[in-house]
Amino acid sequence: MITLQPLWVCRHAFNILMKHEIKEIPEQHVYDIGYSEINRSINQAYYNFEACLEYIRKNKDKMDKFVKKTESMLEEYENDPTNELSRTYVEEVGNLMGIYVG
Repeated sequence: MITLQPLWVCRHAFNILMKHEIKEIPEQHVYDIGYSEINRSINQAYYNFEACLEYIRKNKDKMDKFVKKTESMLEEYENDPTNELSRTYVEEVGNLMGIYVG
């Protein structure tokens, strides 16, 4: 068995495994598909975000604080002129995640 790592599983599958408290997956189900380092970082960021939501989902005060933090981060990255992401793409991703990106 291999200890479950978020970069081996897509974020959706990993979230399901977390919810069912599955800690290990058989090695034959782990595939190295050659993700780049940036994709590993992206997967880790998604995992961190979703894990935080799981921890605080029933606590309104903590959830409100988390939302403010993420809004601040989003604003920081939106206003960074070195970012290549278009505003339309950000809005589309926000819509997919069910959040308003104003």
